[in-house]
Amino acid sequence: MYLVKKLIVGQMYANCYLVYKNHSCVIIDPGDEADYISKKIEDFSLIPKAVISTHGHIDHIMACYELINNYNIPFFIDKDDEFLIRNLKNTSKHWFNRIDILSPKITQIFKNKFLLEEFEFEIIKTPGHTPGSVAFYNKKEKLLFSGDLIFEGGSVGRTDFSYSNNVKFKKSLNKILKMPKDTTVYPGHGDEFKLSEFTI
Repeated sequence: MYLVKKLIVGQMYANCYLVYKNHSCVIIDPGDEADYISKKIEDFSLIPKAVISTHGHIDHIMACYELINNYNIPFFIDKDDEFLIRNLKNTSKHWFNRIDILSPKITQIFKNKFLLEEFEFEIIKTPGHTPGSVAFYNKKEKLLFSGDLIFEGGSVGRTDFSYSNNVKFKKSLNKILKMPKDTTVYPGHGDEFKLSEFTI
C-alpha cells in the first residue's frame, strides 16, 4: 500500500507529494522549498528514488534541480513540456523576480508507464493546460495525481496560456471523468477528493 504525504510549497501554494512504501519514495511535483521537502524526507526516514512531474509549470518544478542533484536521482517529465523546463530561468525571473532557479536535467521521458522498484503508475496523457500535462494513476491503489487538470469542488485548470489548448483540455477532462468513481484524486493545488465528488 502506498502512503501519501502532501507538502504545500511556494508562493502559489502548490502541492508536492511524497509517495512512499517500505521507506522508498518518489517525489511528485516539487514546486519550491527544496530544503523543506528534504527535511520532510528525513523526518519520515525516506529514500528518494525519482522526481516525477505532472507538467512543467514553474510552481511545480522549482525545487527539481536541487533535489535530483542532492539525492542523485532521475527526473521524469513528458517530452512536450521540455520547452518549459528549458525556459525555467526566464520564467522564474518574470513571475518571482528570482534568478537563482536552475533548469533540471531531464533524465527520462515518460512513456506509457512509470515503473521503478516498488512504484508503478500508468501515465495518462492530459494535454491542454500544458502540451505535456500527464496524470499518474495506480488502479490497484485507486490513486490519481492529476496535476492542474481538476481540483476539489469542480474547478479545472487554466487554458489561457499561449501554448494551452482548450479542445485538448476538454478531451483530457472527459478521459479522467470516465475513470472509476472511487478513485482518490490528488490535485496540483488544494485538497484531495473522490472522483465521485467532482461535478462541473
